[in-house]
Amino acid sequence: MGKLNLYVISSLLLSVTGTIASPVQWPIADGGNGHYYEAILVPDGISWTDADLAASSKEGSWHLVTISSAEENAFVYDLVDEPAFWRFVGDHGLGPWIGGYQEGDVGPWKWVTGEPFVYENWGPLEPFGNGDKIGLFGWYTLMGSYWNDAYDRHMPSGYVIESETSNQPPVAICQDVTVEAEDECEAIALIDDGSYDPDDDAITISQTPPGPYPLGNTAVTLNVTDEYGATDTCTGLVTVIDTTPPVVSATVTPQAVSVGEEVSFVCTVEDYCDPVVEWDFGDGETSTEMTTNHAYASSGSYTVILYVADSSGNVNTQEFVVVVSDQLEVLVDIKPGSCPNPLNPKSKGRIPVAIVGTTEFDPITAVDPASILLEGVSPIDTDMIDSTQPGDYDPENCYNCFNAENWLNCDTDDDGIDDSYCGDGIYDLVLYFDTQEIVAAIGYAERNECVLLTLTGETLSGDPIEASDSMWILKKIDVD
Repeated sequence: MGKLNLYVISSLLLSVTGTIASPVQWPIADGGNGHYYEAILVPDGISWTDADLAASSKEGSWHLVTISSAEENAFVYDLVDEPAFWRFVGDHGLGPWIGGYQEGDVGPWKWVTGEPFVYENWGPLEPFGNGDKIGLFGWYTLMGSYWNDAYDRHMPSGYVIESETSNQPPVAICQDVTVEAEDECEAIALIDDGSYDPDDDAITISQTPPGPYPLGNTAVTLNVTDEYGATDTCTGLVTVIDTTPPVVSATVTPQAVSVGEEVSFVCTVEDYCDPVVEWDFGDGETSTEMTTNHAYASSGSYTVILYVADSSGNVNTQEFVVVVSDQLEVLVDIKPGSCPNPLNPKSKGRIPVAIVGTTEFDPITAVDPASILLEGVSPIDTDMIDSTQPGDYDPENCYNCFNAENWLNCDTDDDGIDDSYCGDGIYDLVLYFDTQEIVAAIGYAERNECVLLTLTGETLSGDPIEASDSMWILKKIDVD
């Protein structure tokens, strides 16, 4: 039996659990009849009627054992010569049921198969008339091969069944399967296509190799084994394919830059089958890095193509456009007419910043004031003033500030006295910034430190502008 079998008998649910051994053949070569025998253990006890029904319900033409010779009797007894099959009540040893019975207490003894009742092995003084079923291999306190008669209510711990047919092996049925690759570019696949056991025995199924299987074709053997060890095999083909393109997420920032300004290219890829990446920047340059930076040497509109391919040839592409402009060379003068440019962090006033006009560049008509930021701070007002003029300076040196030499030596009305500021006859775009907002943007600076401030923005045509000038910090800045 080897598995849990449930039988509904006499309106009760009887659980028959376990066997001492698998079915055993009594070989003809050994003087036997070629039949198969199995000893069934029922620890909680079982009646003859329920044992008979359980035997006849088992697939394979099984029945309670019938015994026709001393040799067969000895062979069957060897199957139950284990204490687990025996129950002792008083001075009687109660052994497993066999297939003899009588109708009532007076009729002739019969076998369940209807075959002639020609062999007997009753114990001394038996049958004593204390039952109408045979089966108890025992006599008084002894375990042995004697027979005894008993009633259903005696409930011994097992019974013996017999079949003329052998255990039939299971039938393995295979199919070829095609599956999609999963983790590690492999897949789990089952080639079983309804394997079964003709005797309805429990079967176990395994595959060689067991998987997971790589891309391509793999020949797989299906191994089917029943509970008695009989086996069958078949072979199927497992084909693992990958038809799913890589899943790609990518960003290109910023997409509007100046010549020489770096652009960041970042992509993440989800794919099981060894994806590779290539960025085509549109200017003849490429990269195979997931994350990289690239700067363009000349202005223009560049189509960037990201190619991602896996080992199966599935491809995903994404396109981006990067617009590169020639950055205008503009000049910025913080606090025109002053050098150095002092910043009192306690001031509640405003800071003027001039975008300097030249003969080549008119900031009044070219610059978009709404785009202008000084360290991320927007202006609070604008004006058009001839406030300064071009000159050589070091934007990072507080003491070599914008136009220092020119305005310190400027006498615009030829009266021999330097004026408060010195223009050049060309209007500048002057923007005013709230001092406290600029202090907050600086965040931290030591007393007397020279701090470089950067102004950014765009022209009305969208070209970026950027320029810097320095300020001299009069008192420590420490904004929490």
